[in-house]
Amino acid sequence: MTKKQELFCIEYLKDFNATQAAIRAGYPERSAGAVGHENLRKPEISARVSDLCKEILDAPKDELKARIKAEYEAVAFSRIGDVLNDDLSINEAAAKINPAVRELSVELISRRPAGESSDDEAMEQITMNHKVKMHDKLPALAQLARYANLIKEDAPFDGEFVLSFRRKDG
Repeated sequence: MTKKQELFCIEYLKDFNATQAAIRAGYPERSAGAVGHENLRKPEISARVSDLCKEILDAPKDELKARIKAEYEAVAFSRIGDVLNDDLSINEAAAKINPAVRELSVELISRRPAGESSDDEAMEQITMNHKVKMHDKLPALAQLARYANLIKEDAPFDGEFVLSFRRKDG
């Protein structure tokens, strides 16, 4: 199994989306859907995904709880600045490993062939729009609030909760 296939297996366990796992593992976006589907049909990859699932499910309960809590915290307390460079461009390396990032995309806005610009006749000018989408923080915050017993386990969460404190004298 290649390193890229191993990474695909790990990425697949994040959301069980073969296309997104293929993209995060470094396969080209154009063929990610086909590659993801094809990878899951390969016996060695399917077996590795099963083994990784078993490892996660067989982990001690406290360790699993800590890992789940850490993932919720990463999403709940994420900031867009965590994946931006100082010049406000996207730090793709940071974005790829940040669990709060849901999607990275690049869109071609305009393309001006060399010689059509008065500024620089010799260079082609390409304008790209880079986008980063983060996971919704509210569900992660709700789960953490339940975990910390700030709201009841079965209570619906609309994004607001009130903390009340009692002062004990003496």
